Amino acid sequence: MAAWDRGGEALHTATHLANPPACAAALAVLDLLAENDLPGRARRLGQTVGRRLHGWPERSPRVRAVRGRGLLWGIELDRPETAKGLAESLLQRGVLALAGGADGTVLQIVPPLTITEAQLTAGLDLLDAALAAL
Repeated sequence: MAAWDRGGEALHTATHLANPPACAAALAVLDLLAENDLPGRARRLGQTVGRRLHGWPERSPRVRAVRGRGLLWGIELDRPETAKGLAESLLQRGVLALAGGADGTVLQIVPPLTITEAQLTAGLDLLDAALAAL
């Protein structure tokens, strides 16, 4: 405990703080985000996702709500078991999604910023099929 009396931050917790390779990696990521306009691309592709998911609350009594922005989307379902079952069904179809949210009722759709439009369309087709099978 005597170390806490030295003032400043808890230095013993900073093993990787400002580590040169970590800083170089962070700067490279920032460069890639800017060079490829990945935030703008996420906004554009997110509009596609939103159009595809928009009507699901009306089409299925098990879908309570659809929310999202960019490439981060959530489909709120009636029960945690429904979300978990849908995530497992998608995994069997080759699509990764997670059941989460405070109550475990939200299917989380979070494709990578670098996903191709063809991959996104294929994933959304598989999601549509899995939702229709609920």
